[in-house]
Amino acid sequence: MAASSGEKVTLPTKRLPKDIWMIRPCDFYREEYHDCKSLRGRFNQYYVFGTLEDCNQWKRDLDNCVRFMDTSSPDAAEKVLEHERVRMKTRLAAARGNDVWEYRTSPPPEWNAHLEKWTKQKQNTILGRVSQTGLSPPQTETANSLCVIL
Repeated sequence: MAASSGEKVTLPTKRLPKDIWMIRPCDFYREEYHDCKSLRGRFNQYYVFGTLEDCNQWKRDLDNCVRFMDTSSPDAAEKVLEHERVRMKTRLAAARGNDVWEYRTSPPPEWNAHLEKWTKQKQNTILGRVSQTGLSPPQTETANSLCVIL
């Protein structure tokens, strides 16, 4: 609710957590809940995991998100954040447990070097000609046409 020029705006007295940015718009939680409960979602859960998931957590997140947006309740925000933190930890654990990719500790050497060698290899391409002359790419008849597919 917007305050008129003479009214004071009251902010929540309790301080919000620093990771409040993790709370997504409530429509996301609504979609997750409906996807979890849908026939397609149930079929996917059974196919992937062999069992059906409990969708009540998404419903609780939706209810707490709506309550937080309506009342700025720090308790409701914390309940949503608990689940978001668990989801993030699980996702990162899966990524870090991947032994196919090697994580870098620093950028590769000369990561921002000039691309002279690369552009020389591409001399017979439009990009190569443009980089040599500094001109814009040639315009064709199709570049100016509009194609709308309905």
